[in-house]
Amino acid sequence: KTGSEQEVYEFLGYQYIPPELRENLGELEAARNGELPALVELGDLRGDLHAHSSWSSDGKNTIEEMAAVAKSRGYSYLAVTDHSHYLREGRLEAQDREIEALNERLGRFRLLKGIEVNIRADGTLDVDDETLARRDWVVASLHTAFDKNPTERVVAAMENPHVDCIGHLTARKINRRGPADIDLGACSRPRSRRTPSSRSTPSRTGSTSATLTRARPARRASCSRSPATPIRRARSRIRSSASARPGAPG
Repeated sequence: KTGSEQEVYEFLGYQYIPPELRENLGELEAARNGELPALVELGDLRGDLHAHSSWSSDGKNTIEEMAAVAKSRGYSYLAVTDHSHYLREGRLEAQDREIEALNERLGRFRLLKGIEVNIRADGTLDVDDETLARRDWVVASLHTAFDKNPTERVVAAMENPHVDCIGHLTARKINRRGPADIDLGACSRPRSRRTPSSRSTPSRTGSTSATLTRARPARRASCSRSPATPIRRARSRIRSSASARPGAPG
């Protein structure tokens, strides 16, 4: 008899395989050779880049309450990414003022002005580029019409130079809604290897933008791209804000 799973693995000559790695994708061989990767633990996290506050219907806590919990976890930053359709008619600007006021007394911890925009059925986003360009962090997500060209819509959002991240890529809700039929390969391939498309995607103003293979500015989101670039940008804003107030408490 053994007292733990770890002892069973050790008895069999394997490195312990955490449940998260048990997918029959080569982990047994890696465990036999002692080559399992180190998992990311809660203590490794430095911030959260997708969070909803009470400004959205699915958020339960105020931004101030969320900031307090994030600081207690040792985070350096929290991106407030409430749903765009709850931030119309001046509400986005009002939320920005609240975030700015909170940042004045949060020390080196920073709240980032984010937003989660909707990828419409025609592939456009429901917030204009000028507004998105002023955000610290932009998440684009499918929320409706999951059966209408979901892959093409996601790829179009990835090509927007102001989008940093695709949220809940397949839109699945466990026990409530199955995943959209997303071609993950098309999302993960570099743009140079995506199948050229003669279809043009409509812009936010109703005119026609370039095809999905057209070159874009340096700042763009891609499932295949490392998130380091937009995260570095967010971190640089955190540092610049903190350095402006050198005497601020931690």
